[in-house]
Amino acid sequence: MTIKKVLFLFLPILAICCNIACTKKQEPFYLSEDEADREVVENFTTIYSDSAVMKVRLKGPVMWRTKSDNKSNDQIFPKGIFVEFFDSNQNKTGILTAKYAVRNDKDKKVVVSDSVVWHIMDRETFETEELVWDEKTEKLYTNRFVTILRKNETIYAHGFESDQNFTYLKVNAPEAFIKTEEDEPASSNRTQ
Repeated sequence: MTIKKVLFLFLPILAICCNIACTKKQEPFYLSEDEADREVVENFTTIYSDSAVMKVRLKGPVMWRTKSDNKSNDQIFPKGIFVEFFDSNQNKTGILTAKYAVRNDKDKKVVVSDSVVWHIMDRETFETEELVWDEKTEKLYTNRFVTILRKNETIYAHGFESDQNFTYLKVNAPEAFIKTEEDEPASSNRTQ
């Protein structure tokens, strides 16, 4: 046997042995039951449109989509959301921010909570700790304390109800109506 034949046979065997010896043994990877039933999306932007016209742009640092036996695919936003609303001419009509949100796919309800601020451009700003949007009835409501900031007044109340376009607004248990002389609606820095 010549040296070329020996090297030709020996080098591939040596390469295979080195590869096997250098391969690190992987530790088993386990997921909890909750983690196994959850998709995670980070730094997302979701656009909702109607007839190719953008209506809503939703952004956030993380979204979990859960899958359960009852066929509900809930969306959870554990680190908050930033939502922009647009009219048919692509003019921004509102901004909604919250530190936490859940959309229940089965019930068609969205619940935003923790430092909720909804600024409707050139009209008013709502500040509350929880806001519910019922997609089936197309209504928005809360039973929590709410501050409504308008051009010339501030309203403090325990809850409100409105249609999703804010063409009507019913304030529950108003606590105070304070007239102001400002030309612009008072808005917190959280809506910027």
